[in-house]
Formats: sequence, structure tokens, C-alpha cells
Amino acid sequence: MRRKLFLLLAFFCFVLGVLTIWLPIPTGIPLIAFGLLLLVANNRRAAGFIRRQRQAYAWFDAMLCRLEGKLGGKAKRILALTKPFVAAHSKEKPGQKYQKPDQVF
Repeated sequence: MRRKLFLLLAFFCFVLGVLTIWLPIPTGIPLIAFGLLLLVANNRRAAGFIRRQRQAYAWFDAMLCRLEGKLGGKAKRILALTKPFVAAHSKEKPGQKYQKPDQVF
């Protein structure tokens, strides 16, 4: 019951954020972010979707990594759950594929 209530709240915040994104008062982006954070915290499919997007798009992963550094507490832990998996057999060092060519040694 509690999980369904949080999912309903997440959906409500997300929809309300989308509807208010064009208003001059900046309420849309925080509501969308809060709704997505609640959704990821309470839905494994949503967390898996965000993880796949972070793995596919380096800019999205970098943006969420910066956001993790600024957040604290539970929000930081929730975003940490969506970090892409690194294969054990991979020869890449973590973070190596996101470096610019002039930064590689």
C-alpha cells in the first residue's frame, strides 16, 4: 500500500511539473526531479531504465554524477543505485570512457 502511494505521488509530481514548467515561477524542474527520484526509489523498472540511459549516454551519466556530489542523504543513495554496472572483464578503468581525447595519457 505504501509503495503504491509513493508511486502515485511520484506520478502526480511529475505530471504537475510538466504542466508548470512553462510558468515564470521555477516550479516545474524541481517537481519533475522530485517525481523521478520518488519513482526510481520505489520502482525497479524505473531504476533499471535510468541505469541503461546512464550507460548509453555519457553526458547523462556525468550530469547525474555531478548531481550526486551536490545532493546528500537518501537522495544521493537513490541516485547511486542507478549507476551503470562495470563489467569485471572490462579492460577500461572506471570513468575512462568519458574522458576527452586530449585528457587521455
